[in-house]
Amino acid sequence: MPASVSAYLRNPPADRETPKSLDSHHIENHILVAGDAACTGAEARAKELGYGTSILSTMFEGESRELGRTFGFIAREVLLNSRPLKAPCAFIGGGETIVTIRSGERGAGGPNQEFALGAALEIGDLGNVVVAGLDTDGTDGPTLFAGGMADEESLKRARECDVDLFAALGSHDASLVLQATEDIFLTGNTGTNVNDLKIMLIGG
Repeated sequence: MPASVSAYLRNPPADRETPKSLDSHHIENHILVAGDAACTGAEARAKELGYGTSILSTMFEGESRELGRTFGFIAREVLLNSRPLKAPCAFIGGGETIVTIRSGERGAGGPNQEFALGAALEIGDLGNVVVAGLDTDGTDGPTLFAGGMADEESLKRARECDVDLFAALGSHDASLVLQATEDIFLTGNTGTNVNDLKIMLIGG
């Protein structure tokens, strides 16, 4: 923005009262990056790589781990019945899911990390499936990590690292598992935020 506008906002005149109504002002809104940009970008890249694609929704809400399990159920349907798409295919979603913290529960993690672990519970006996959840601003929950991923080997790797995935989910300590299995994403601050990005790739 112009330097004069920035200076005014940082140091407004002392006698300037906050307007109670903006009805008399001419206001223009400009969208720099659409909220579904991460999803449409992922879809375009998946198509380039030869995957059949489906954006399930760009408006997901609710408990992250349960959405992760839902992605796992979709993977089962694809591999057993070739629907709603035939493999190889990519399922993409966006929105802002949550983690409900109850009294006495403390841990390190975030919605996208719990999404990945939720998916891991359902794809452990499947092959050629990988699921990832990412916060597009680079910070998932109160952590320095952007999110995490899971595949059919996640449960095995957790056991080999002597990490109890179920206990970690119960205490919302998803980062513990994902760091141990080296399935965690560290991107740093991306400088933007277009909601979360959920991706599942199913190989042929």
